[in-house]
Amino acid sequence: MVVLQCFLPKVLSDAELDTAIEAALVGLRADNSRLGKSAMGQVMAVLKAEYPGQIDMSRAVDLVRARL
Repeated sequence: MVVLQCFLPKVLSDAELDTAIEAALVGLRADNSRLGKSAMGQVMAVLKAEYPGQIDMSRAVDLVRARL
């Protein structure tokens, strides 16, 4: 198990996840002046693309939903 963990991507901490979500929201707000609940999919797509395998997506969904 220890050997396999060396090859896995590092999972983002809560602080790093919060920063990543904020960056995704800022980037999307540049394109759309207002983001509503419908932007959840867009934010999650950005996070998946920029941090593949590094994010606990269930945790990210809760944090994004709280921000939108």
